[in-house]
Amino acid sequence: MKYELNHIATCTPDYFSGHHLDVVQIAVLSTTTYGDIKNMMKDFYYAVDHIEDIDLEVYSEAVDTLFESITDLNAIPSCCSYIEPSSDNDNEDYNEVYMFFSLGRFSTDELDDVYVKQLEYVENSVTISKDRIACTITITDIHDDTTSVCFQDNEYDTIVARSDEFYSSIEGITREQADMLAISIYVDTLV
Repeated sequence: MKYELNHIATCTPDYFSGHHLDVVQIAVLSTTTYGDIKNMMKDFYYAVDHIEDIDLEVYSEAVDTLFESITDLNAIPSCCSYIEPSSDNDNEDYNEVYMFFSLGRFSTDELDDVYVKQLEYVENSVTISKDRIACTITITDIHDDTTSVCFQDNEYDTIVARSDEFYSSIEGITREQADMLAISIYVDTLV
């Protein structure tokens, strides 16, 4: 069993529509850093006490994976920076803002056989680097690292949309596998 966490919204509970899912939620302010978020998510009683049958060790690994690419844990995520703290005058009407994360649970044997061979080929043939800030994806041939393709702008949007579609429709697929599948299919259409 493996878990995968993905940030799906930062809002008040009134605006969140995914309460029927396995969701990790933590209260955030405009001063909340990535480090604070990670610590709150690792506070098992606070973050996941409401989720049944959760393996806390596997969950902890999923939290670590989520924060692997964050180089500055003291930085404040852009989705938190706009949150205005409540004043004493409007405390009764103030709704806390939460970060919501989906908790996907899967095992690799649940992945549809249709995609397994294509994923194995991609995983053994290319390396893929994504820069979601610059909206670029670069594919480099493992056997010849001088050959690479870089996608930007509308191509990036197309690939991300297709990846999201795979991630939500294929049982057992990880976000990384969905990205790889979407990219490989997009590359095939270019040939």
